[in-house]
Amino acid sequence: MGNKNYIITDCVSDLPKEYIDENNIGVIRFYLYLDSGRFMDGYEISVTNVIEHYEEVQTKIISKPPTAKEHAEIYKNILKEYDNIIHFTISSDTSVSYEQSVLGKELLGLDADRVTIIDTKTLSSGMALLIYKAVEMNKNGASVDEIVKACEELIPKTDVSFVAKNADYLAINERVSLSVARFLRFFKMRPVFYMKNGKLSIARFALGNGYIKRYIKGKLRKNDKIDTSKVFITYAGCNMKDVKRIAEEVKKICPFKEVIICNTSATVACNCGAGTYGIIFMYK
Repeated sequence: MGNKNYIITDCVSDLPKEYIDENNIGVIRFYLYLDSGRFMDGYEISVTNVIEHYEEVQTKIISKPPTAKEHAEIYKNILKEYDNIIHFTISSDTSVSYEQSVLGKELLGLDADRVTIIDTKTLSSGMALLIYKAVEMNKNGASVDEIVKACEELIPKTDVSFVAKNADYLAINERVSLSVARFLRFFKMRPVFYMKNGKLSIARFALGNGYIKRYIKGKLRKNDKIDTSKVFITYAGCNMKDVKRIAEEVKKICPFKEVIICNTSATVACNCGAGTYGIIFMYK
């Protein structure tokens, strides 16, 4: 065993696969429960499968993280090769992943001190932004405490928002009534989700053909306060032509050095639906 730290994250961090492979990042896969059974995100079910299910069957999909015992087994296997684990979980106000991770850590006995779990208070590419920082610091030889301190200081600076195509998925998942979903669809109103204080909620509704530009301008208007090193354009079931158009519009308004376009996990897709995209970045 060498003097090494290993970074792992929930699959809902929506990291690009190439980045995961290049930086040897561990991924904790969530399970999706459909009428036909349980499927592991990324291996047994994809975003396309989720969208097809909703379009054909229109029944609720339940997402769950691994159990505490499963987390403990994952940790044990990693600790055979690495000194320490830093695990970035989705917000504890959005999922029980953090809770199950902590319980899994407690099952390790004396090795529990070698596992550090960070409740990111965010999701999707908001988590990815923190992981990018952690990976960079880890490569430069930073200690676990230094990495944790730096990432926790960045959590309040992450800005995560999504625009969904409609409220149909919200109705299927019982977050709004069917009548509300029909009303929004009739008037072509798109829900805008915003992550704040660890919770994802509907901030407002976008209306009209120019909603894309209005949404982007609204998010990036204070660009002198934005960290322009990178931005994520994260999407679920969108036309790539539209995604690239959004990326171009983003670059017109704010001079990001790096624009990262990536697909969501199946877990995120089952909660937001097809035609959803988000602009995710950090403030200085």
